[in-house]
Amino acid sequence: MASMTRMDDQETKLGGKWVTMDQPPLLKLLQNILREYPKDAQIFHELVQNAEDAEATVMKILFIPETSTSSPPEFEKYFQSPGVCVYNDALFNEVDWTNIRSVCISHKETEENKIGKYGQGFKSIFHLTDHPLIVSGGRVLLIDPFRHHSCGYFELKNLFSTILTSTHIKSCFELFGLTEETIQNNFYDGTLFWFPFRKLESELSKNIFSESKIEYLLNNFADDASIVLLFLNNLHKIQMYNHKDPTKLYFQVERTQILSQTNFPENTIPLENTSDECLIREIDIKLTTAETPSQTNKWLIVNQTDRTSNNQRDEFDIGPHCKPNITLAYHYTSSEDKPMIGGRIFNYLPLPETCITGFPVCVQGPFAISQNRRELKLPDKRSTDRFVLWNEKLFQLIPSTYKLLVNYLISTSDRNGNSEQLVSTVYNCIPDIDKVETFWKPYTESVYEELLTLPIFFTELTDNHWVTKEVALNSPTNNAVVKTRVTTYLLDHKQPVIKIGGNIPSILDRSEITMITPAFMVTLLKNAVLPEAYAEEMRICLLEYILQDPILDIDGIELIPVENGDYVCFRRPYEYDKEPEEKLLILSADQRRVFPGLEHRIVKTDGLSKPAYQSLKEIAASEKYQLCCLHLDDLPMLLQSVVKQYCYPIDTDGAAEIIEGSPLTIDWITQVWKLINSFDPNDLEPFEDIHLIPRKKTSVNNLQTIAHLLTMKKTYLFSSYEGCPNIASNIQTILESVGVEVIPYPCDVLQPCRHLLIPTFDSLIQLCKNDKDLQYRIQRILGFKRTLDLPNSEVTSATSFGQKEDLTTRIKGILRDHPIDHSFLNELLQNADDAGATEVHFVYDKRQHSKSNDGIFDERWEPLLGPALCVFNNACFTETDIKGIQELGIGGKCGDKSKAGQFGFGFNAVYHITDVPSFITKGTDSPGGGVFCAFDPHCKYAPYAHYDQPGMRMNLDELIDKYSSVYRSHIGDVLTSDTGTWFRFPLRNHSMMTSSELLITENSDPETETLQLIECMKENIVDSLIFLMNVNCIKISQINENTDNLELIKKAEVDLTKSDANTRTRFQDSVGRNVQLLNSSSTYQCSELEEYRYQMTINEENQHYKTYLIVQAIGLQNIDQTTRDVVNDIKRLPVGGVAVLAESSENITDDKRPKTKYRVFSTLPLPSTTGLTVHINGHFELDSSRKQLFESSHSKKENDNRYQWNTILLKQNVSHAYVSCIEEFKSLLFHEDNTFNQLETFLAHFPLDNTQHRYWQALLFYFYQSIKTRRASLFPVSPEYTSLFVQDTQGSSKHINIKWVYEGESHDVFFDDLDSQITGSDWRDSATNDTVQEKAGKLRRFFVNMGMKLLCGSKDLGKSFSKTCENHNGRKRHNVYSSLSTSDFACVCKENVSPKSVSVFMKKKFNTLFSIERETEVNVIPVDDLELCLDYLLKALNWKDIVGLPLLMTGDGLIHPIQLRNEFFLSEFEDLLTGMEGCFVHRSLVQSLTKYTKECKSSDLFKKLDLKNFATLLDRSQDKVRLKSGSIIDWNQKKTPVTEKWIDEFWILLKSLQDNDNDLIIPQSLHNWCLIPALFGTQNILVPIGKGHCVVDGRTFKGDKRFAMIIEKLKIPKSLIKRDLKRNLSLLATYSDANKTFDCLTYWIPKHRIELTCHECAVILGYFSQNIDNFSQDRLRDMRKFCIFENIDGRIEPLVYSNIVATTVDSRMPISGLQNLLNSMNMIVLKYNPNCDRLYKAMNCWVPSDNAMVPPIVHLYATWILPNIHLLNTSDRMVH
Repeated sequence: MASMTRMDDQETKLGGKWVTMDQPPLLKLLQNILREYPKDAQIFHELVQNAEDAEATVMKILFIPETSTSSPPEFEKYFQSPGVCVYNDALFNEVDWTNIRSVCISHKETEENKIGKYGQGFKSIFHLTDHPLIVSGGRVLLIDPFRHHSCGYFELKNLFSTILTSTHIKSCFELFGLTEETIQNNFYDGTLFWFPFRKLESELSKNIFSESKIEYLLNNFADDASIVLLFLNNLHKIQMYNHKDPTKLYFQVERTQILSQTNFPENTIPLENTSDECLIREIDIKLTTAETPSQTNKWLIVNQTDRTSNNQRDEFDIGPHCKPNITLAYHYTSSEDKPMIGGRIFNYLPLPETCITGFPVCVQGPFAISQNRRELKLPDKRSTDRFVLWNEKLFQLIPSTYKLLVNYLISTSDRNGNSEQLVSTVYNCIPDIDKVETFWKPYTESVYEELLTLPIFFTELTDNHWVTKEVALNSPTNNAVVKTRVTTYLLDHKQPVIKIGGNIPSILDRSEITMITPAFMVTLLKNAVLPEAYAEEMRICLLEYILQDPILDIDGIELIPVENGDYVCFRRPYEYDKEPEEKLLILSADQRRVFPGLEHRIVKTDGLSKPAYQSLKEIAASEKYQLCCLHLDDLPMLLQSVVKQYCYPIDTDGAAEIIEGSPLTIDWITQVWKLINSFDPNDLEPFEDIHLIPRKKTSVNNLQTIAHLLTMKKTYLFSSYEGCPNIASNIQTILESVGVEVIPYPCDVLQPCRHLLIPTFDSLIQLCKNDKDLQYRIQRILGFKRTLDLPNSEVTSATSFGQKEDLTTRIKGILRDHPIDHSFLNELLQNADDAGATEVHFVYDKRQHSKSNDGIFDERWEPLLGPALCVFNNACFTETDIKGIQELGIGGKCGDKSKAGQFGFGFNAVYHITDVPSFITKGTDSPGGGVFCAFDPHCKYAPYAHYDQPGMRMNLDELIDKYSSVYRSHIGDVLTSDTGTWFRFPLRNHSMMTSSELLITENSDPETETLQLIECMKENIVDSLIFLMNVNCIKISQINENTDNLELIKKAEVDLTKSDANTRTRFQDSVGRNVQLLNSSSTYQCSELEEYRYQMTINEENQHYKTYLIVQAIGLQNIDQTTRDVVNDIKRLPVGGVAVLAESSENITDDKRPKTKYRVFSTLPLPSTTGLTVHINGHFELDSSRKQLFESSHSKKENDNRYQWNTILLKQNVSHAYVSCIEEFKSLLFHEDNTFNQLETFLAHFPLDNTQHRYWQALLFYFYQSIKTRRASLFPVSPEYTSLFVQDTQGSSKHINIKWVYEGESHDVFFDDLDSQITGSDWRDSATNDTVQEKAGKLRRFFVNMGMKLLCGSKDLGKSFSKTCENHNGRKRHNVYSSLSTSDFACVCKENVSPKSVSVFMKKKFNTLFSIERETEVNVIPVDDLELCLDYLLKALNWKDIVGLPLLMTGDGLIHPIQLRNEFFLSEFEDLLTGMEGCFVHRSLVQSLTKYTKECKSSDLFKKLDLKNFATLLDRSQDKVRLKSGSIIDWNQKKTPVTEKWIDEFWILLKSLQDNDNDLIIPQSLHNWCLIPALFGTQNILVPIGKGHCVVDGRTFKGDKRFAMIIEKLKIPKSLIKRDLKRNLSLLATYSDANKTFDCLTYWIPKHRIELTCHECAVILGYFSQNIDNFSQDRLRDMRKFCIFENIDGRIEPLVYSNIVATTVDSRMPISGLQNLLNSMNMIVLKYNPNCDRLYKAMNCWVPSDNAMVPPIVHLYATWILPNIHLLNTSDRMVH
């Protein structure tokens, strides 16, 4: 101090000067504090803090409404009301008095057990008041921040004895012990705070706290009342009193300590590295309110203090008196069924609700917090602030403390028997990381690590209840039934299966405990014996569970259920190979009926689930164990076992007699044969030794009752049959003599076969083939006289005798069968191609050739030199060819059926235009180098022609040398060639037509017919080249009269690339090799199918062209014995082919189909078309006209090998080529890009059933079948495609996405006819204005994107598949069967996409996806697609059909599988509950699902958003602090978290609920929510629903204007609920609801203290009297307290006395002293109101009768006043 003086002196000498720093005034300091501290319940927390620091044990709070005071003016501001009074039972010491008047200075910083270390918290009370008052001991402190000396101390006695005169305030102070006696004694044992509220804005603050605001603050404080005392040491009780009746508690919270101990009891699970400094407490917190019964919350509190030395804490130490410690409080039980409290953070007192952890425990610590006690100082990994580091250290203590807490809970549970509640207490204490706030998640992971060192998992084993993760076993499956039974089994075998519950799943993910799997169960089952007491359901569940893993070795596990009730072990094959009877059969229900007595060998499948049943079938198919499905090889042995079991020993005639009463009935034998026929009804050889033929009882005539069973070694005959007469009895006798047994008919059991014959004549004769006498007898009986054979005779007069036919007659007959067309020109093309010609030229020679004598044979030849049709090819005839062409109707190529021209009939068609066809051929292979031949059936024109040989032949050299005119007429000089054949067909002239015997039509014109032939050939010239092997060029020309020039009319020429030419050559070579095999052997070993694909362009002379895609095939696909027999009988090469027009210079029609009429070919085109989309070629069997395929006239076409051949060729050759051709066509179309145009073109070439011909119907079926068997990807799937697509200039070339798919074995492709399904007004979307076509497109894209194979194409395509299948399979249920294993039957039908198919597909798809894949795939589905899909499915399906489909999106965008009962709310009011979107079905789905639930009347498919559920969700959604105050609050939509729209929506919800439930009741849980909008003067407010009576429905009072004016005067809030939303809700005060109106007046009249006139009081009383019958006694008692009753002296007052009189008052009546007299008599006299008679009666009010003799006033005086007149003083007595 001396040094400082010396420094001052020194610097003064130097001219210096010291000044003080400027400090802000007190008001500024306080304003700064108020800005920091909120004006909410935190104010009262600061008072709690002061009470705790003062070591008070009790704290009391009372709000005092506004009352009148009469204090001296200078002190009036300290005692004015309203205000709040706060009391605690501690006394202020000097330090406290110093602290309380300090600003920004704390004197508690060095005190470890003090909470308030900043010295500012108490100053937040200036939010409420400008002039606080504090009383403690004998001292009173008055604070006035506006004075220079702001604090004034007074003696208690001096101040209060002279100032405190307000009766109400004084009585309230007395409630807290500040009585007159205390004042006189000048000592108050406690501390009393009085905060008079600021009524006007001041310089300190503009906050004015109304009664409603302070109620709001107090209610907020009450909300936290149950936890405020948790971590306090001294304060154990807080009381808040009802300001309306200060003698009554509003609420009380009290803490009672049950247990307090250091460390853990001896029987607690030992922990390593546990701090010595830990404390455990168990406390009860009892909360009592005026409205609800008391409830007790039990808490477990664990505290741990860090043992780190001070030296180690330097970097984060915040003071020598602060030790790092953490306390956790767990609310583990409550006396009421309410949610557990947790997640809050404490710094001795709770921080705001915004500062939470998400833990199920409350966390307390000496945290470094913000100055206003609102926020923690959180670490950010960069800050070096010691307060932040201090908090980080505290946070690190949480995991180990958490471990101590849970360890204690586990021990407590174990000590007390581990009840379900105790176990749940432990499990619920584990944090759920999904609910933990983001900042606290790393600490949660650390908590998990600590907890996993404990035996945290509970198991129901009797000897070990809590286990660690090392030995725990996790439950197996999501299936509840399987889970329960598997768990039961494991527990029975001492396996520690843990119980799952509470938050234990959160820690399971990190525990890596052993999961129970099928493999685990298999290991256990192999080493354990199942108790016999185990029920079937248990065993079946175990079986189903282990079958979930198909690769497990389950050998030796006894779980296979068999029909006799036993269970059999799974056994490997080596254990039963030598004893096949031990096989266990998996049979269908019908099959099981066939094997009575073999129940021990039949697996019982009735109780199995579909997956388990399918798994057993797969095991049977794999032959890993003794299980097997029924095979044909097993059937005879099994049937033999049944017969032996139920029949007597076999008698001498081989019949087995059935034991009486056995199950071998007619129904049984019917099932047997049905089963046999399901395998192969034609192969009965394995059953010949088994007794399966029923024999009737001798007394009956049908097979309904059978006595014996016979084998099939005998021969049986039906007694009759369809179309056959009954067998006569004498014939039956004959047949029985040769061992034939007759079976009665009709018989539903048996069908004809080689053992069981139909009674035809031939079959009867055949049965007696070894006895001719019996044959003759049968003949005579039946009337047949045919001789069977000629008796041997050495001498006989028998000779041959028969008919014959002239050649011309024969040819004419051929011509009648072959009408004239160009087919004979095709015959010439065929011959040329077979001969290897590459060029064919047709020439119409119109000339008349020279008839010089040296140029022709003689004059008979002269008529043949006129116009003719000539044909040239550049190949020559061999001798064989020449011989063949002479064979009429047989053909020279009959022995070589590889040739196209093989019948001999085709060439004879030339006789339609000529009588003498001739030809010249020359070449190295021709006889003599060349030869001339002519046919002359009339033997009239050609020399040397006679009956046996009607024609002539001459060497070519001789013809040229001697008969040049004949040679030149064959145009050999015009078409010159060293090798070739020149045909000439001279046209008939008039004379020839007159004499010709070959004409079949009269008046025909040869020239016209010839021109027609040429014209027809012109049209077919291109088609004729497609399948020829050698001919590459065809020309048509003419030579006009008087000229030798050749004029070209038409030309077509093949153009092949080198690659394509090589492919066709290889095909020719393959045909050549097979020809040699066919001709060289009597039995042709048909080769497997070979295929050759190439393109061929055919150019025409006018630059037109056509490019064909051709697929040629040789061989057959499936060669069985029947096929070999047919091939070797027909001796024809299996060659087929298909050609499609790929490109053309011609225009294309609108439907993308070329103008080509696709035809059938037999190398060359036949006249008929197929109706298909390709040309069909094959070495078919043709009819005699060679114009169409052979048609069998036999009723059983399978008996005709020619018909069979054509069918085999179509099925096993052409259909395969057809599929390949369409594949190539697809590749050609889409090799660069995909457009609508290309897709339409492809679909136009996909074959439809547009034919009526059975061959092409069959081919179409085989084509469809081949697509499936080959898995050909020919089905286009495109989300952009629509059958209603209208092409335009841009759209047709637009790129589209196409995926090509094939059909799997499970019929997984569907035709897309969505455009025809999505029609009608119910599919229009008014919200998006989507057309139904657009909606169908969206749905299509959704299905395709989900992986469905929706085939593009018209609806005709699907119909074609179905129609084709039906045509092929006849009356069989073609659309049911899918097996392709039988040759005579297979289904090719494909379903149209349908709701059912979509449902099945989606279930299959998402059941097979792994969970991660499924979640990834389904969570990218747009909600619009889900809505469309649901609409689509629910229009046709039941809800159970879509269970399991991932189509249910919730409001948070997540997608869930649909359940039978869904745990989501189906409501359009999702927006009311912000943050709860995951609990609601997405709003886009609500409309359609709601419509469905109403239509199907299924209200339980979703959770119902009733008011109870709404209240539960509202607690988690909205601001409870603000909106659930239970008090009326201001409604500033900018600050209040609800808008007008939100409120309106809430009331719409209420209305909708009431529409469905007329008895709607508002639950108690909603009563405190401020959701009723009202207008309070000009201010909008929100009123709690439980206080709805405080709001009036103004429109209901309009009928009573006087009452309405009173409502206005009393400033009662009016409802702002929209008129159409409040019907009958019974919440508001309405004119018709007197009780609600009474409650409303009860609430507001005392609050507003507005004086009512006598008239207004009379109106109110009249209203009450009118409705008196509706009032309860309680309300009548409360009505007495209303200050609305007018007494006889005109004053308005309540009825404070029970004795009431209502009388008419005489104006002359004196009233002086009368009131005191009545008071002394506990009596009140009211001025009589004639409208209140009913009210007077209800209140037991005596009303004197009014009559002329005795006026009411007389009664009053006589009865009450005069008898007590002495009580009046003298002056008053004299007045009366």
